[in-house]
This record gives sequence, C-alpha cells and structure tokens, in this order.
Amino acid sequence: MSTAPSVFGSVCVFLFGSRIKSADEFRESPIGRAFLDSGLVVSEGQQYSSVWCFDFTWKACFHLFRVPRSQRFLFIFEPRTVLPAQHRRVVQKIFGRVFVFSHGQRNEDTEFIQGGGAFSAQRQASLQKPKFDVVMANANKSSAVRGSLYHLRVHALVAAAKSNLTVGLAGSGWESSRVALKQTMSSVAAALTALEFPLVRTKHIRRIRLLNTLENVTLLGSVSSLGDFYTQGRVALVIENDPEFLSEKLFNAIAAAQAVVYVGTEEAKKYSMPGIYFANPDVESVATAIRSALSGHKIASDKANKVLRLRSQDLFERRLVARVNGLNTSSSGKI
Repeated sequence: MSTAPSVFGSVCVFLFGSRIKSADEFRESPIGRAFLDSGLVVSEGQQYSSVWCFDFTWKACFHLFRVPRSQRFLFIFEPRTVLPAQHRRVVQKIFGRVFVFSHGQRNEDTEFIQGGGAFSAQRQASLQKPKFDVVMANANKSSAVRGSLYHLRVHALVAAAKSNLTVGLAGSGWESSRVALKQTMSSVAAALTALEFPLVRTKHIRRIRLLNTLENVTLLGSVSSLGDFYTQGRVALVIENDPEFLSEKLFNAIAAAQAVVYVGTEEAKKYSMPGIYFANPDVESVATAIRSALSGHKIASDKANKVLRLRSQDLFERRLVARVNGLNTSSSGKI
C-alpha cells in the first residue's frame, strides 16, 4: 500500500454509525476500497491524525475532539428529510470539511460531489418472461419529517394493486404494520433531535396493513440480486427518499428493468431516454406513468450503457478520491 497523503496521516473512521477498526473492514465498502487503494491508512489503535465520519454519529465525538477541527471530515449521503441531524449547523460546525452527494443536501458552505451509492456499470441481459407488472425494491421506511417520499411508495403500490396490476415488492419490513409504527416512532425522535416538528401519518400504517392483504401483491423480502429482481417486472417503480435527491436507485433500475417510472429530482431528467417515465410525487401522476410505461417504449441496451458508464460506481469513486486528495494543496477549514 502506498504512503497516505500527509494531510490525512492515519485516519479513525466511522462508517454509517459504526467505528471501523481495521483497513479490511473499511475495504468492505466501495468508497473505502477506493480510498485505501489511493494510499489512505486506517488507524487500528489510538494513534490517528484525522477522523472521518461517513454519516455523523454521536459515538464519534470522543474521537473527533482529539484532533484539530481542520482534520475532521463529514461525508453525508442522505437528504435532510431522512437524516435531519446530519444537516444541523451545530453538527456541521464540529467538522473542518463537509461533503454532500446530491443537490438536495447542500448547505452553502459544503462541497458537492455528484453521485452516491453503488450501481452497475453495464446493463444486464434478460431472457426470462416478467412475472409482475410492477416491481419495486426498497426497505420499508417511515419518516415523521416533512418532505419524505417514503409514504408515496406504499400508497402508489396499493393503487397499482387495486388497478389489478400484479406487484412484486422486494425489501425488508413490509410484512408487518408494527414495523412501520416502530420506525415512525424512531423518526419522531430523530425529527425532535433535529428541532423539526414531527408529522405522523397514520394513513401510512393503514396502507401497509392493506398491502399485506392484497392477493396480487407478492412480498419477496430481501433479494440477493437487485438486477435479477428488476428483470422480473414489466415496469420498475423508483421513488427517491426525497424530491431533491438523486441516488443510485435510478441507475440500478436502468441496468436491468424493461422500463422505469421515476419520482425524484429534476436533475435526473438529463439522463432521460425512451423507457424512462418521469412522474410527479403524487399517486395519480405515478399511476398515469405506470400505464404509459406498460404500453410504451422500453429501455434500449445501448442507451442504458451510455448512461451507466457515465454514472458508474468506479467513476464516482475516482471523482471522490481525487476531490478529497486535492485537499493536500488546499487551505484548512471548511470548503
């Protein structure tokens, strides 16, 4: 392994709320692997010169305050409506540098890096006949913070099923309305922590219960291959966490689905192609887009691969590493 950039030295890393205690653990994440390959050294003891948090956790505070503020780095992957505490000024002022990955997350003094998440760089071929009219892959989440699109997912699926469409739903947490209730309560706590007024939607809990009873909805739980799952549907429904957030979800669907109905940021429209149908964040607009997708154009492999190469995980990793390594020659303080 090459020598780490001197501005970083040996790094103490917190990855998504858990402290990473070895380079091998950090390497398990695609971004961690890219940084290690570029020469970053992860501390496996108490000696480190900087602390990196991939999503903030209060567990990191003891370690953060052992290094100068200019050597504290925060990387935020989720939008404000999902992890509001990440975007509080009191949190971000702890760090010397803050990086965000989508326009919807930006504060004026944060560095924006396009991309986020892991997605395919090549469209996968499918020879099987679709089993479902509509497929969606998301863990069931419930947010008490305003602006979240979590609730639209379940309402749109119920509407599709009531229209006699078959629905294949992959992801954990859909089997029980009790899970949604528990997650809502956790989200209430998160909202209060971020000084947001929580908004509890009981209709969401009722829709989860209804979704469980509809005969033409198949709950598949966690799936081993997202690509194989998407090939089972005539249309993939992709709804972002927030209307201003562009994540890997769209590109994972482009890599395998016949057609995609997308609800999210306007930024995604620059990747428009036949077979992608954009909808507004309301049930009626989603239902109309699904009908159009079922009878309209399908995604062509050549156009899909052009987009996937542009937004591949490898390209994102290289861009991120280059941006962060560029701090070697930058001044200290928040970018």
